[in-house]
Order: sequence, then structure tokens, then C-alpha cells
Amino acid sequence: MIYDFFFHCFVLLVPLKIAKLQDDNKALDRLTKSKEAALIEAERTVQVALAKASMVDDLQNKNQELMKQIEICQVLQACMILFILLL
Repeated sequence: MIYDFFFHCFVLLVPLKIAKLQDDNKALDRLTKSKEAALIEAERTVQVALAKASMVDDLQNKNQELMKQIEICQVLQACMILFILLL
């Protein structure tokens, strides 16, 4: 008799436990998908940041080249002025 009671309780509780585990599994799937989407967005953000950093690096290099060219032009201008003054 007592075994019948425990067996019936077990039979009643097993489907509830299965339903709870299925709900937990669905929640984990949603969380996983959400985290995967966030990871993909973070990867895109990193790629954009890397592209921008590369552009900044290129612009800094071009700026240094232009500064050198300006310096050369200033020296040439000073030489030309000196040459004109010596004529």
C-alpha cells in the first residue's frame, strides 16, 4: 500500500519534472541564441574599430609625409629668398 502511494507520487512528479527540464532547456536555448547574437555584433564592432584604426594609422602616415614635404618646401623657399637677395 505505501509502495503504491510512492509509485503514484513518482508517476505524478516525473511529468512535472520533465516539463520543468524542458522549460529550462528552452530558456537555455534562448539565452544561447541571445549570447551568440551579441557575440556576432561584438565581432562586427571589433572589425569596424580595426578598420577605423587602420584608417587613422594611414592618415597619420600621410600627415607625417606632408609635414616632411612642407619642411622641404620651407627650406627651398628660404634658399630661393637667399639666392634672390644675393643677386
